[in-house]
Amino acid sequence: MNVLFEHRRSKWIGFFQLYCRIIAGGAQTNIGLTGITIVDRHWNGREVTQSDTQADFKNEHLGIMHERLLTINNDLIWDKQAITAEKIYRAYWLQGKVHSPMTTVFERYLRDSAADPESKLIPGTVDVYERVRKKLIDFSIHGKALDLPAEDFDVLCTKKFRRWMASVPHKPGTGHAESDIITPS
Repeated sequence: MNVLFEHRRSKWIGFFQLYCRIIAGGAQTNIGLTGITIVDRHWNGREVTQSDTQADFKNEHLGIMHERLLTINNDLIWDKQAITAEKIYRAYWLQGKVHSPMTTVFERYLRDSAADPESKLIPGTVDVYERVRKKLIDFSIHGKALDLPAEDFDVLCTKKFRRWMASVPHKPGTGHAESDIITPS
């Protein structure tokens, strides 16, 4: 992951705002404003120069922001999650809390439920859950949203999933019936 700080013209003549941008997983996204305003000649492309009377404070602020983004990146690595710029962006603005993708949460639920003797799941139920999980992964791949946080999988997303299920080519015709979401395909 690369963290880049760049300056852009401010609404105040002669001043610039510092922005943060990251590049991760082959994509880039803007994190947003850093909250630092400078004069153009006080920026050397990497840091605020000592010509600025608050250079140490401003550079420390940029350093903290940089370290926080690296920490999020490292947390994703440790959790063996795919690293994307959008995922880092969401985690940054959620105060460093990296939320698990819906597909991962569903997989964990299935694994934990199957292993829990109190759940009393029969093998047929586990098979049905596994088919639903596979269809959910296919839906996520189709929508290019494999890293969709579980908390974002709301009623609207569920409706999209059902519409997608109805449009998927299926034997003997097109689309799955409502009951096909959980029956063998």
